[in-house]
Amino acid sequence: MYVVSVFAFAIAFLVVGSLLYDPVPVWVVIAFPLIVFAGALGSLWWTFRMWQSQRSTATSSRGPWQVWQGASWLLLALFLLSLGGTGGTLMDR
Repeated sequence: MYVVSVFAFAIAFLVVGSLLYDPVPVWVVIAFPLIVFAGALGSLWWTFRMWQSQRSTATSSRGPWQVWQGASWLLLALFLLSLGGTGGTLMDR
């Protein structure tokens, strides 16, 4: 749910920016991958926090930190994809 909400926020930001301005400004195009990257950093923070809490309790069961790590990798991959799309747009200007 975290990944979906971060990506939906980034898409909504891009759509609103394109609807408000006729030529989409550069800062709107640059902000899209930065929002996704900020979401990836947030999920990495939650990964560390969950891993740390599991380590402090000394349980051997698999905890929820693996889910957050998967969300981090997915958001980092989406960041790289959106960065590639942004680069093409910036080169056209």
